Amino acid sequence: MLSMLSHRIWNKKIIAFATLFLLVVILIGCQTQVVEPSISISQTDEETPLETVLFSIVGPPDVGVIFEATEIEWQEDDTVLELLKRVTRQHEIPMEYRGSGAMAYIEGIDNIYEFDRGSGSGWMYAINGKFPNRSAGIWPTTPNDEIEWLYTEDLGEDIGAALDGLWDGKEE
Repeated sequence: MLSMLSHRIWNKKIIAFATLFLLVVILIGCQTQVVEPSISISQTDEETPLETVLFSIVGPPDVGVIFEATEIEWQEDDTVLELLKRVTRQHEIPMEYRGSGAMAYIEGIDNIYEFDRGSGSGWMYAINGKFPNRSAGIWPTTPNDEIEWLYTEDLGEDIGAALDGLWDGKEE
């Protein structure tokens, strides 16, 4: 009998505690305020314009344009190779290269490979009309650059890039 009595007292304590807990939750809930989002003076409806480069890929004469000159989003620390990788992935253009950094070398783009058109054939790139003398894996880019990947069949002579006149990146 004593055990049953202590059990009832215990149950009443649990019910009282639960009731008190619910009452506190309800009171706190009634004090909740809805805060409307505010627009600060620095926010506008206009997005910050993206920085871009103009990017194209041109194959040998019988193939022509593989990727039309298009503005591509430029990102900090983009090299010519990083942009090529991004464009070919996004547009599902097959591209193979080997090495990295200063040793990066483009083997083929759109299933057109080095030496497919003779011993002097392969891929070269130009930035703002100049053909750099270094790997695309280390050549930096800046917003508004025009980057062209061109297929040569004659060590660059046929696309305006004589090997003895490659650009070292210094202003002329």
